[in-house]
Amino acid sequence: MRVAATMLDPSGQALPEWAVAGRGRQDVLLRDADVVVCGGGHGMLAKALSAGVPAVIVPGEGDQWELANRAARQGSAVVVRPLEAVAVRNAVSAVLAEPRFAEAARRAASTATDVQDPVAVCLDAVH
Repeated sequence: MRVAATMLDPSGQALPEWAVAGRGRQDVLLRDADVVVCGGGHGMLAKALSAGVPAVIVPGEGDQWELANRAARQGSAVVVRPLEAVAVRNAVSAVLAEPRFAEAARRAASTATDVQDPVAVCLDAVH
């Protein structure tokens, strides 16, 4: 297992050999990811599911709750709340141990080609 965390200002603390932190493109890091831990924002969740990577989501405010619950209902995510280290660890372990999460994430990714550009749809509607 390899853990990659993207952040602008890494803490500077020594990390275990299986982890790396710093600046990086999320789409590139997701190519080798088995699971993503995120807040459930649209950008990261869309990137993860488009890459076929299941998620452990610790939702914050706004639409993160709705998106987290939709991903969980679809089968590609586990929602953790409140944020506790042991709960995140258990959720990551469950996602890695149960192939159904990765299968659901791959199913979600396979539907990406069915999505139409909403801007193009709106432009077609007015012409």
